[in-house]
Amino acid sequence: MTLLKSVSWFCLTRQRNLFFFLAISLGFSLISKLAQSQVAGSKEQSLELELSQIQAGIKQIETWLIDANTKLSEEQLTLRETEKSLTETSLAISITESKVENTINQLSMLQSEKNTIEKRQMLIEDNLEKIVLSSYLRRNTNFFETLFQSSKVLSNKRFLHSANLIAQMQKKIQGEYIDVKKDLDLLEVSLEKEKLKITSQRISLQEQETRFRENRLEKNQVLSELIASISSQNTQLEVLENNQQELEDLLKQIQAITKKLDIQTPLVNFSSLQGQLVAPLPGQIYNPSRKQNGGSTIAKVGISIKAEAGTPVTAVYDGQVVFADWLRGQGLLVIVDHGNEYLSLYSGNEALAKQVGDMVLTGEVIATSGFLPGTLLPGLYFEIRYQGEPKNPNNWLKK
Repeated sequence: MTLLKSVSWFCLTRQRNLFFFLAISLGFSLISKLAQSQVAGSKEQSLELELSQIQAGIKQIETWLIDANTKLSEEQLTLRETEKSLTETSLAISITESKVENTINQLSMLQSEKNTIEKRQMLIEDNLEKIVLSSYLRRNTNFFETLFQSSKVLSNKRFLHSANLIAQMQKKIQGEYIDVKKDLDLLEVSLEKEKLKITSQRISLQEQETRFRENRLEKNQVLSELIASISSQNTQLEVLENNQQELEDLLKQIQAITKKLDIQTPLVNFSSLQGQLVAPLPGQIYNPSRKQNGGSTIAKVGISIKAEAGTPVTAVYDGQVVFADWLRGQGLLVIVDHGNEYLSLYSGNEALAKQVGDMVLTGEVIATSGFLPGTLLPGLYFEIRYQGEPKNPNNWLKK
């Protein structure tokens, strides 16, 4: 893929995600307002004004994204492609694992149904045996012999009635036996199909996991080359400052748009949760050295949490995903809006589990961890923002 095509594709993807988020939020806002009003006139004018403001906001973000993405180097574009491929493969693995689980459950249900039918079959066979035995007369007289001896039949109406009942019962049970046999044969076919399906799914899962490991190695190689390239050009500080500025610009765009939209707000204000939140993933909080941190002299406003790559990352509180994409200097980034102008940021992810517009609950998995942005250190970088300004996450996390 050429550099121009890569940039164009990346811009379009980012634009679609933000547009989706804005469209969903706008939809809920308009529906709510229309339901509350029966009057046209001024209300309609108000909605038209709001719509035009949001369209202007969308245009503003589109322009910003196009400008930001034209500044990506070839190494950064390659890194973005590699990291996004990790997300796609991770999502495919999750879907296949879910299919395998569903197939196993279906297999279990079919096996249970088969066991039930086999028990019924045994019961029917037992009843048939009893009917055959009861076909003989009590007085050691053969059933058919007695049945066709007219003198005895005529003199024993009760016997004839019993014989008719036995014959009807035998016919009914034989019919049930045939039906059960058909059901059993169909189940056997279904079971074989499900077994073949699960085998195929497991092969697909193994292939996807192999591809995921290959993508991870490729990402590490590309990241190493990018770090070396920046170091060789003696532009570490400039690059890091530009990366930080791009994040700040993105947050300003999000803040400006979310203020105009009706974002669902959790019942409890985020500001009252200090000291109560669980960290987004288990691990040691640590401060990378300047060398480990890509030579950065810029003070970090969040925390770095050490964790193995692939560790589930969870939302620290209820909210709505307002960004889930790759950003220069942050890697795969998730931003969750918790209402009242509070945001939580999770960067350096290996794969994303949520999309823009998704509602998330406390403790819900939103991504899997990768490496701290711009380094080969496994872990997650986490921030909390209020009105766009960074706040110390340690004040919110449980000790």
